[in-house]
Amino acid sequence: MFEPTQAPLAVCSRHSVQHVNAAAAECGVAVGMKRATALAVCAQLVLEDGSPAREMAALQAVATSLLVYTPSLSLQPASGPQAHGLLLEVSHCLRLFGGLPALLGKVRATVGSLGHHCICAVMPTAQAAWVMAQGGHERVERDLGRVAVHLQALPAPLLGLSDAQQD
Repeated sequence: MFEPTQAPLAVCSRHSVQHVNAAAAECGVAVGMKRATALAVCAQLVLEDGSPAREMAALQAVATSLLVYTPSLSLQPASGPQAHGLLLEVSHCLRLFGGLPALLGKVRATVGSLGHHCICAVMPTAQAAWVMAQGGHERVERDLGRVAVHLQALPAPLLGLSDAQQD
């Protein structure tokens, strides 16, 4: 989001919610809700108008802070129903940071110290991890054969499929 905050915050574009922070999500505010519905669900909700420039600046600040854990980091722009985010390749640095659970804890703490939250998904492919995180699922799966099982639970639009493929 824009500024670090503990208050419920939602970023809107036109008349619908595009992003929520953890506090807003805990109140029941969800991406896709109309502004009025979000305010009805959470009276203390702070609404911000979306600003691609500010959102990218915030994403770049988070990315810079995560470079301490891996030099292999990729900014992912928002596209369709998918929010923007970051992909980190961490397989080569797991031992350095005490294993995957410890590294994920450090990543969450770093992102949290900047007033943001993250959803960490670890998969055998970057695309599978990205789609799982976009679906809001924190998951660790190292077996390529089991990835399809996890992806089946996600809404089809997150998979980036054409209309014909979704049918």
